[in-house]
Amino acid sequence: MSHNHVDVKALIADFRDLRQMTADQLDPSFWQIFLSRAQALCLADQVLLLAQSHQEWQVWLNEHEQASLPPAITPELIARCEKNGYAVSASNAQQAQAQPLWVLVSLVTTPQKLLAFYIQPSNQHRLSEILLRAQLIADVPSLKPITRGTEQTAQADANVMSMLKLLIEVYQAKHFDAAVYALVNGIVSYANEVEQVVLSWQEGEYSRVKGLSHFDRFEKKTETIKFFEAALEESADQQMAILWPDASSPAAMTLAHRQLKSHLDAQQIYSFPLYDAKGEVVACLGLISYHQPFSPLLLEAITFVTSLLIERLVVLKQKKDFWWLRATRVSRKFLAVALGRDFVWTKVITLVLLSFIIWGTFFQLPHRVSAVSQLVTDSSQLISAPFDGYLDEVYATLGDNVTEGQVLTRLNTQELMLQAAELQAELQRAQAEVDRARASFNLIEQEIAQARMRQVSARLERLQFYLDQAAIPAPFESIVVEGERKDLMGLPVRKGQVLYRLARIEGLYLVMQVAQEDIDYVHLGSRGQFAFISQPSVRYDFTVTQIVPMAKVPGPQGAVFEVKAVFDREPEFWWRPGMTGVGKVDVGHARAFWVMGHKFFNRIRMWLWW
Repeated sequence: MSHNHVDVKALIADFRDLRQMTADQLDPSFWQIFLSRAQALCLADQVLLLAQSHQEWQVWLNEHEQASLPPAITPELIARCEKNGYAVSASNAQQAQAQPLWVLVSLVTTPQKLLAFYIQPSNQHRLSEILLRAQLIADVPSLKPITRGTEQTAQADANVMSMLKLLIEVYQAKHFDAAVYALVNGIVSYANEVEQVVLSWQEGEYSRVKGLSHFDRFEKKTETIKFFEAALEESADQQMAILWPDASSPAAMTLAHRQLKSHLDAQQIYSFPLYDAKGEVVACLGLISYHQPFSPLLLEAITFVTSLLIERLVVLKQKKDFWWLRATRVSRKFLAVALGRDFVWTKVITLVLLSFIIWGTFFQLPHRVSAVSQLVTDSSQLISAPFDGYLDEVYATLGDNVTEGQVLTRLNTQELMLQAAELQAELQRAQAEVDRARASFNLIEQEIAQARMRQVSARLERLQFYLDQAAIPAPFESIVVEGERKDLMGLPVRKGQVLYRLARIEGLYLVMQVAQEDIDYVHLGSRGQFAFISQPSVRYDFTVTQIVPMAKVPGPQGAVFEVKAVFDREPEFWWRPGMTGVGKVDVGHARAFWVMGHKFFNRIRMWLWW
C-alpha cells in the first residue's frame, strides 16, 4: 500500500473490525493485521511491536519468540515514551530532517506495549500528523474486557474515526483563522449531537472568542459573544470541564453557563479548557446542543481530538501574533536555552566571543604609533687622514673612551723623513751656490740661487707639517663610535679619508622612522615612550620636537618620515649614540577593534582595489 495514496475508508473499516475483536490472548493474526494497518496509516517503512520480557524490552514476534532492539531504540528513548506517551529518536529538527528516525507510541494494553515506526526523511515534514494518527489508534489493541454494547462500541468507533478526518483538515490549514474555522465547523459536521461550537483564546486573564461555527465573521461586542466569553472564561478559571445542565455541576460554579443556556434557549452546554505543552490553559471549547443532550462517548472523542490539535493551534496563533509578541517569545526561548544547563561549553565560548565583540566595539584602547628608533647626537666629529700614506700604529678602536689630545692612530713617516733629508741636502747646495755667487759679485746667479733656496725651504716646511700631523689626536673628550682597529691596521689611506667618528655623550636625542600610514597621527608636542632592545622592560618618556617633512624609502616596507624627539630626563651613563629600540607615540584613544585592525583593513582595501 503506497504511503502517498492511503485508502482511509478501508483503514477505518479495518480498525473498526479490530476494535470489535476480543483480545483476551495475544492473537498473532490480530497483531499482524494491526501492525500492517498501522504501518499504512502512519506512513512508516517498518513498524515493530515492543514488549517487556524479564524486565527487558525486546521486539515481540510471537508468544515464544522475541528479537533484540535496533541500536537506535535506546533505553532513554523508551523511558521518554513511557513518561510522555510518545518519543522521537531525533534530538533536534535538523537531525530529524537529515536521516530516518524512530517514532515510539505507547499502546493502551496490559502489560504495556509500544509501537515503533521507522519514518524516512521524505515523510518527516508530516511528523506531527503521524504522531496524532498513532495516538488515535493506541487504544485499538486494548486487552481489557469489552463491557459496552455493540451499538455503543460502533458509535464510539465512528466518533473517533470521524475525528481523525477532522485532524487532517485542521492540520492542512496554513493560518490560525482557517484552522479555527475548520475545527468549529468540522465538529458540527461530524458530530450530529453538536449544533454549535465556539472556541475562545486566553488573552491575559480574559477569554476572547476566536471562532464560531456557521459564521465566517461576527461582531465581537454583541451580547451573545459576551455570554460565550463569560461561560468559557468560567471553565478556564476553574480549569475544569463544565456540563450544564448536569446534576454533578455545583450551581455556584456554573452561573455563566446557566445564563448562556437561558440566553440561547439551549438543551445542553459543555465547555472544557485546552492546555498547551507547559500545562497552561490557552483556550476553551464550548459545545451547544439545542435538541438533545450530549452522549459521554462523543464528549470523550471531542476532548481527546482537541487535546491533540491544540499544539497546532498554538503554533499558528504564534505566527499570527504581532512582531513584538513573537520577538518576546523568541527572547524567552533564547534566555531559557542560554541560562539552562545544556551545552555548557558552547555557551561559555559564545559568552566569551560576545564579551569580546562588546569590548572591541564599545571600549577604547590607547592608540600608539610604533617606530624603529635610534639614539643620535649632533656633538660628533669625523677624524680623517691628513695626507696620503698608510697607518703605522692604531691606538683606538670602536667604543673606546678617549681624552682630549690622546693619539688615536699614527701614519707611517719613513718616506716623509727620507724626502726631508733629500730636501735638507738640496737646501745646503742652494746655500753654497748663494755664497759662491756673492763672492764673485754675480748678482744674477745670487738671486737665482736664493730663489731655489726659498723653494726648497717651503717644500721642507710642508714635509715638516705632514710629519707633525702623523700622530692624529682626539680633539675633545669623547667616545669612538666609528672605526675599528682590525680594519684600520696597516690600511693605505688618502688625504681626507675618514678614519674615525668621535661623539660626545651629551645632547642625545631620538630619531624615529615613522611609517607613512601613521605620520598623520603624530604632531609636534606629542608624547611617548622609548625602550631599548637590550632593556625592553625599562621605558623612557620623550616629547616630539621635529617632524622632517621629506619622506625616505629605505626598503620595500615603504616610505618613512624622520621624527625627532628629546628625552624628559638626563641620559644614563651607559647610553651610546647609535643604540636602537622601539619608540611609541601616544596619539589618543580609539575603539579597540579599530586600534587592533585598522592597518589590516587598510591593506585589504588596497589589495581589493582593482
